[in-house]
Amino acid sequence: MGGLAYRSSRPLLCFCFLLQAASKSGCSLAVLMGESELVAGSSVVKNMASGEQHTVSSLSDLVALVEQQRQQSCVEPSASQDQSLAH
Repeated sequence: MGGLAYRSSRPLLCFCFLLQAASKSGCSLAVLMGESELVAGSSVVKNMASGEQHTVSSLSDLVALVEQQRQQSCVEPSASQDQSLAH
């Protein structure tokens, strides 16, 4: 699992750049932490495909949400696909 991290005095420009880079690299989720999130002890998780965002207030909530999103994005093969692979 890879990631991107960047810090700058021009946060809006860099924020847009990082989201574009994450999208182009195939990231399915982005964890966003700006100054207000750092002060509040929270983070925002953005689904890069749908644009949906969730705010989480603890590390355990962050891990749970990322795991939930990861499981939803995994598609298991159907029974017919399993049988065709077996032949």
